Amino acid sequence: MKVKEYITSRVRQGTLHMTLIDPDSQTSRRSAEIAEVAQELGTDAIMVGGSTGVTQENLDSAIIAIKSAIDIPVIYFPSGAHAISPYADAMYFMSMLNSRNLKNVIGEQVMGAPIVKRMGVEPIPMGYLIVEPGMKVGQVGEANLVRRDDPLTAVAYGLAAEFLGMDLFYVEAGSGAPEPVPEEMITAIKSNVSIPLIVGGGIRDPSAAWRVKDAGADVVVVVGTPLDFRLGFGGTLTYAGSKRIRRLARELPLAAIVLETDAPDIPVASHRGERNSPEYLPECLAALAEVRDEIAHELALAEARDRLPDLATRLTLIHEEGRTARRPRILTDERG
Repeated sequence: MKVKEYITSRVRQGTLHMTLIDPDSQTSRRSAEIAEVAQELGTDAIMVGGSTGVTQENLDSAIIAIKSAIDIPVIYFPSGAHAISPYADAMYFMSMLNSRNLKNVIGEQVMGAPIVKRMGVEPIPMGYLIVEPGMKVGQVGEANLVRRDDPLTAVAYGLAAEFLGMDLFYVEAGSGAPEPVPEEMITAIKSNVSIPLIVGGGIRDPSAAWRVKDAGADVVVVVGTPLDFRLGFGGTLTYAGSKRIRRLARELPLAAIVLETDAPDIPVASHRGERNSPEYLPECLAALAEVRDEIAHELALAEARDRLPDLATRLTLIHEEGRTARRPRILTDERG
């Protein structure tokens, strides 16, 4: 199946999540680790690219490493014709529609098209629009930024992309933006434009991602960097057969782990088939302690210090048969 067909078919089933990895931000090995974690957590595809610093060498190296670690599509998100990788499963053959520089609208595409043809990489035609604040990509792309309070202009660009025959429309606030593309703008575009809508930039936490999704985005793009990852481990961790999840929980730094229950979904192993509940969190902690070969109360204390620095926290351990059990009760001061 072509990557374009993969995207369009999955969009019909619901919103997709894609993880963007900049090959210039870390080693290729680390890029592969990020991609592997992202796949474990359910991302639908990996995008590789960056506004600056992308070279043929670091691009090829990153994509090769990533593809060796995962089995979901790897899509090149290009910054120009100077670096195009034959190892990507596909690439966005895109035009920055609101650039003041014609090179970004069609010039780079003219230079890159023969290279893409020769390499045999699948091109996916896409319109690319930069919205305020634009960040680095807006500066580098010399974008005439669309104002955040101007959804009608964004809709007009989307319709133009559709009528020009493009398969996707990507609206971008810029990596590192303090906020995502406004929800009103996303909804307006989705209500008027028929091709799949991709939204990226400024999606800094799960609640922002949900807002973007609920506003109408078909694909939500989140930047994957070592500093951004805080991985939630819950009920799945308690199943002995979840080998890859348990390996990740063992190998990741504790600071990158958030313990949760996934309630009401994915109950812990001891309550298989039942509705999940936050009261089972100690069993998730016990499983984490087991796979990391650490003492549960020490892990819980570390979590409390990291997540609740201003809250008076006490840990009461349950003792069974003269030894410390791995099921602590985490109690908070009633004043909290």
